[in-house]
Amino acid sequence: ETIQSIGSEEAFRQEFDCVSQNTVIDLDINNKQVSLTIAEFEQYLNKKDINIKVRTPAGYSSFSGLLCKGERDTFKLQLETTSIECTDGHKVATVNGFEEVKNIKVGDFIILKEDKLETVKSIKPIIGKQKVYDLLNVETTNSYYTNGILSHNCEFIESGDTFIDEEYFF
Repeated sequence: ETIQSIGSEEAFRQEFDCVSQNTVIDLDINNKQVSLTIAEFEQYLNKKDINIKVRTPAGYSSFSGLLCKGERDTFKLQLETTSIECTDGHKVATVNGFEEVKNIKVGDFIILKEDKLETVKSIKPIIGKQKVYDLLNVETTNSYYTNGILSHNCEFIESGDTFIDEEYFF
């Protein structure tokens, strides 16, 4: 996590809960719709003259950037037809609102693209740490699709002269 503070005594700190680098997100890159893993998407960071939006329930929306949280413990949330590898604090949409993975149980309903529902089949820890990421400040809904699952993104709330290192922005 790279958060820095300039000119203020207290650095703003927010816990980021994230998805693994093999997670697929639907993007619109210069008006071309593609599905890329986060690892593949990294090649577009810091490029000039590029317009990138992410698929949300409201259509394709702008976002501030991609944050790499480093290596963390992850879990595999397995649904009927898809799965996601994420931290236990990552929030996904359930029929009861956004819930952290650590609070989800087998049999719970998860919201997917086109408002489809699938039940949770299993939640298992993954051996070893994985590099994890999150999109920042997704406009309109603060949510986007990860492997088809509706996930909540990380919101960065500016506080004074606090900022996130520009290497995570495009």
